[in-house]
Amino acid sequence: MTQYLLGRIAAMVPVLFIVSLIVFMMIHLLPGDPVEAMYAETGTSAERMSQIREELGLNDPLPQQYVRFLGDVFTGDLRSIRTRQPVFDQFRAVFPKTLQLAFASLVIAIAIGVPLGMIAADHQHSWLDYFSMTISFLGVSIPNFWLALLLIYAFAVNRSWFPATGADGLRALILPAFVLAVQQAALIARLVRANMVEVLQEDYIKTARSKGLPHRAVMWRHALQNALLPTITLIGINFGYLLSGAVIVETVFARPGVGRLIVDGILAKDFPLVQGAILLTALTYLVVNLLTDISYAFVDPRIKY
Repeated sequence: MTQYLLGRIAAMVPVLFIVSLIVFMMIHLLPGDPVEAMYAETGTSAERMSQIREELGLNDPLPQQYVRFLGDVFTGDLRSIRTRQPVFDQFRAVFPKTLQLAFASLVIAIAIGVPLGMIAADHQHSWLDYFSMTISFLGVSIPNFWLALLLIYAFAVNRSWFPATGADGLRALILPAFVLAVQQAALIARLVRANMVEVLQEDYIKTARSKGLPHRAVMWRHALQNALLPTITLIGINFGYLLSGAVIVETVFARPGVGRLIVDGILAKDFPLVQGAILLTALTYLVVNLLTDISYAFVDPRIKY
């Protein structure tokens, strides 16, 4: 296990390097000037803005800027152009909110998707199967922003049951978490159904039933447990997606988070902030994938690293 972990951690280094290079080039290909974005409306003279560009090193060649960016990342001195605050501190201030939203969404998605997929598999080709898969198809098809606006209008504007914006308290978490969970629950339901249909045809399931085990025990203890590995893979990928894909939901619900931090940085042409935030998000995604792979050994004792 130790050798496997060291190998996986070592493999993260080139991945993060490639991510940093791609993000750096994409950010610098965007039109606009960060200095003009910050000072155009303040009446700052062109000479002063040119001096600021020189101070920030924005006039240097791109390879030199990239090397300086990597050095700032390794030393922890990567700073925002706008606020001159460390990017890591800004990321750390909003990351718990995004993590909270992603975790709540994943819990809702599992609570909806797994039973829905099991019901569909247990009643294959019945109206329950078709109904469950129709619901999952709608969940995959509905855009997040449209569902978010619909729920805000229904439960925040008309009923005032939940706040439309903000991140204070549990009530402010329910609507955005549900919006993010709908699509993930649909994907989980479809995968669980496909795996359960296959597992239910295995001989050990027939043997368990012939021994007189209750139907619930057969479904939950035998069939579901052996159909979990692909589902765990999907859940791990989904959690990484939720961390990085909450941009639209955080923007619609005006929640502080990594998504809004990146969007604000892009609009302000704050290169270091966007690059650092995306790099830290990619690192989180890699760690989640590693933990997902390790969890296989706990679900299936036959797997050894």
